[in-house]
Amino acid sequence: MSPANKLPSRQYVGTLLRSASESSSICVFVMTPEQFQSLVSPLVIAEQPVAIAVSGGADSLALTLLYDEFLRAQNLPAHNMVAITVDHRLRDESAAEAKMVCAWLAARGIHHETLVWDHVPLTSGIEEKARQARYALLTDYCRTHSIPNLLTAHHAQDQLETFYMRLARGSSLAGLCSIHPRTVFNGTNIVRPLLKVFPDELRATLTDHFHQPFITDPSNFYPTFERVRWRQLFSQIPLLQSSAPHILASIEHLQAVFQQIDAEAQKFIHTRVFPHSEGPHGKGGVFIKNDLLALLPTVGQRALKLLIDTVSNDFTPWPNKVLESLYHKLWQPNFRAATAHHCVIRSVAGHRLGVFPENRPIRKLPCPEVV
Repeated sequence: MSPANKLPSRQYVGTLLRSASESSSICVFVMTPEQFQSLVSPLVIAEQPVAIAVSGGADSLALTLLYDEFLRAQNLPAHNMVAITVDHRLRDESAAEAKMVCAWLAARGIHHETLVWDHVPLTSGIEEKARQARYALLTDYCRTHSIPNLLTAHHAQDQLETFYMRLARGSSLAGLCSIHPRTVFNGTNIVRPLLKVFPDELRATLTDHFHQPFITDPSNFYPTFERVRWRQLFSQIPLLQSSAPHILASIEHLQAVFQQIDAEAQKFIHTRVFPHSEGPHGKGGVFIKNDLLALLPTVGQRALKLLIDTVSNDFTPWPNKVLESLYHKLWQPNFRAATAHHCVIRSVAGHRLGVFPENRPIRKLPCPEVV
């Protein structure tokens, strides 16, 4: 790739990361189609159908139009992409905004769907509950329509906010990896091609290149949300602004280390873990060879977590301190049994460990490779 096609180094200096006095003197770049292609091509097979989560905000609209432009440049059919808006029914304007987004995209020949989250009135944990519902609705749609990839518009500012939020909570390595470019949720590939791009570049691309208006969600400025408070903090502390490119590079290093740990854990699972059709409650589980404790602790803990998540059929996050405590219990000579994340972990005959579901159904595990 020629230097002209690379994202300029200034990409790491976004509007939200510089002070007001610096704003007027720093150029904001508009992404070219070639630059976007260099970001998305390693993550998505162009011929595969994709869904794009689009709220109507600048970031998700920019992603939608950039991907549409990418498909046209590849001479691929427009039906390879669908843009999806989730109406969370949390604001009076949400239904009208979804219709507006639909009209904007229809004018450009882009297929659009609106999914509605029906729920009881919420008084707490609104942001997290909305996020969980959004991903459930989006991935269920993808599975129903045989769409393997869901693209989201998470960007570099989101990455930094996530990192600092988790750092302040004392997160483990897995947590400090923050937002991965590609993950799997509910059988769908979640793809985030914009993690190296700051929101002002996306906004400039949307307005200057596509001449597209966008919706501003007022909740992005509510200080009641932790993420918003961190965003506001960035604009007030020059050191956080100037260190942004270095923090982003460090996150990539952490992700590379985590991928190696995960690969070793997966290798152990595929060779040293075996399904058991009848657990203590007759609902299945797995046996683990006793050499789990011979692994490096980080690898052993990762393998144990993957197994517990799979046996419980619950992939929602759970506290790392619970995992660490459980792993340390396994080392005790008198260990008999413990519970964690809807599972029973117990010592069984033959110097093995068993992981079984705790009073809940489990899909059958047909072979070690699936565990």
